[in-house]
Amino acid sequence: MDHSTRGLGTLSSPQRNHYFYGKLMDVPHFEMEQWYGNKKRWLLNRLGLGYGILCGLGLTIKENKVCIAPGVAIDRYGREIIVPHEVCLDPWAVTDECGRQGATPLSKTEEHQVYLCLAYKECQTDFMPVLVTDCNVKEDCLPGTTVESYALLIKEGKVPKPKRMEALCKILNSEATESVKRTKLCQLLAKETCSTKEESDICVVLGSVTLKSDGTIGKID
Repeated sequence: MDHSTRGLGTLSSPQRNHYFYGKLMDVPHFEMEQWYGNKKRWLLNRLGLGYGILCGLGLTIKENKVCIAPGVAIDRYGREIIVPHEVCLDPWAVTDECGRQGATPLSKTEEHQVYLCLAYKECQTDFMPVLVTDCNVKEDCLPGTTVESYALLIKEGKVPKPKRMEALCKILNSEATESVKRTKLCQLLAKETCSTKEESDICVVLGSVTLKSDGTIGKID
């Protein structure tokens, strides 16, 4: 089974195990069982709830760091991202797409605009001995648990504008009657594709931060 993000943002026919007496269950079949449930749930999240913050994840300043409160979000693939405890970051330490900080942080003598993004990340843990190996490859131990974790990204620049949300907000904030709003919303959404574009930024934006030239944190939006 392919457990990469390929195909998560598209429509595909679900596949599940067909059981019969004496069927030999191996790793791909058990993975198919989990993958079937996950993809169905993520599809409903993506098309029913939409992406964004469900609760929490507020931003505050503590000791010249930006702190993210515990909370839950949904990314553009429909995957749940859970932050179970408060996390504080140095906003001058810009990260890559995996959440790793770069070797050279931003200068504290110049003003910068950065934004924080929350991304889904899977981590392997609970390593245990491998009792049986295949294909003549000897593996002493392998992880027995997958933790659905997260990565916090710090990106320099302004937050990309969500074009679809602008159109929706324009209709909702208009002075038209409820029936007219509903009609316009249905017309707009009927033109929407059910798939997520590959070039879309998958992570959930938490807010933008102004870094002042005196080395302090300014406005948080």
